[in-house]
Amino acid sequence: MKHPTNHRSVLFAFVLSAAFLTACSEGREPSAPEVEALVTPLCQEGCQEVDPFPNSPGIFLTSSTTPTKCEEGQLNDSDVDGLSDDCETRLAAAFAPELYTAGALDNTGREPRWVANLQPSGAIRIMYLISYYNDAGSTTFGCFLKPDDCAPHVGDSEWIILDVKYVPSTTHWLLSAAYYSQHESWQTFLGSGANPPALYYPNKSGGYPRSYVAQGKHANYGSLADCNAGGTAGSDDCSNVNTPSRLTGGVTLNMGSSGHHAGIGQNCVVSANPLYYYYGSGKTECYWSGGRFRGWVPDSVGGGDADPYGPKLIYWGF
Repeated sequence: MKHPTNHRSVLFAFVLSAAFLTACSEGREPSAPEVEALVTPLCQEGCQEVDPFPNSPGIFLTSSTTPTKCEEGQLNDSDVDGLSDDCETRLAAAFAPELYTAGALDNTGREPRWVANLQPSGAIRIMYLISYYNDAGSTTFGCFLKPDDCAPHVGDSEWIILDVKYVPSTTHWLLSAAYYSQHESWQTFLGSGANPPALYYPNKSGGYPRSYVAQGKHANYGSLADCNAGGTAGSDDCSNVNTPSRLTGGVTLNMGSSGHHAGIGQNCVVSANPLYYYYGSGKTECYWSGGRFRGWVPDSVGGGDADPYGPKLIYWGF
């Protein structure tokens, strides 16, 4: 089988340059170049297969990504969670949510990571750790009543969890449940045997969903109306939200599992974004064992911070 030419080095230079120019023009902290989401992997098993049910909900990932291949030990499982590395990487990339933000009016710089595992129900659960550099605060009317809920701080540990299931009759993976973080709480979206109807799907029903991200505070909502209603704290607003960008599911962003995260970059990590103001400071964020999340802003800078990711990961069974 002939493999397509790999242009990683050329593409990395292009993306890095584009990210730098965009960040400078908008005057905000740029996100790390999310190269892996843009690079098509070399052709593997099933790569030339055609979706047999293109009009059915969900995502077709070929015969290389099925429960049999994912769960029965045929492939490497470095984090020992019952799910092959290749399978969880493919699913994390395919279902990476779209964030709908206020763009240049908000500091949405981030270095996201993810984890995945097999649930007792048979679903595969993927948790996207969005890892914003900053929370810019909010000045909505509700903030006059609850000012502590609206104050800015360094770091922002918002997250999105998606449960996906395989449908043998269509050979598609289908979103079956979603959980969107909203500050200290979350909103649950469930489907009745299919994809959650309350969510918007940018590409295809039952595929990756959209999150409407509150300006400044970064809470996740299923619709503009819900966000503009103010959220549980009365501090959220999506009036200027109109800019889409997707999270990533690249293999190097996989944080492993609670029992097996000894790989490089799977717990305490420094910023990998050379365009970030605090890149090279030596500040680490420890996803499993560390303290509160500061968005790689050094402790010496001071300022409030965000809840750690560790307890969230354990609570959701990773």
